[in-house]
Amino acid sequence: MAAMRILNAVLDAIETATRRVNGGLIVIAGWGILAIMLFTTYSVTMRYAFRQPDTWSYPVSAYLLCLVIFLSAAHTLQANVHVRVDYLIQLAPRRVAIALCALGDFASSVFLGIFVWQLNRLFNETLARGRVDETTLGWPLAAIQWSLPVGAGLLLLTHLVLIVSHIRRGDYGRPETQIH
Repeated sequence: MAAMRILNAVLDAIETATRRVNGGLIVIAGWGILAIMLFTTYSVTMRYAFRQPDTWSYPVSAYLLCLVIFLSAAHTLQANVHVRVDYLIQLAPRRVAIALCALGDFASSVFLGIFVWQLNRLFNETLARGRVDETTLGWPLAAIQWSLPVGAGLLLLTHLVLIVSHIRRGDYGRPETQIH
């Protein structure tokens, strides 16, 4: 019994920490979207109103978009606002729905694990070679590429935390509760 209480406390702590990190990162991503909008507005204004195009706003906006996507993906999954096709699960008997969810969760976990591994390899190679972007900025690519394995890793962690959470609550496989 004591071991189960400790395990439950650890799982609760991991879930709480994951939710807090995701909540903080979605705020940062929101500010990133605002910055992209401001940079784009500046660029368009300078180009068309003053005939003075800039050379930095497009690559900076592209880097920010990369950050926004990878730092917000885990929260999107956690908040259950991701794209999901669960029509077959809704029609299936409970046991079949659970089996389909388990198969989908296993495949997603494997994919995300490979994705994190590959993104980490890319980041480490970029870091080791000191790669820089090919724009006029010449920024080190590692300054933005860190967000790829971190964001994908957090997405994998969130996915696993949500699976365990649903199993613990006893609502695993129910379409109305998958995954949030």
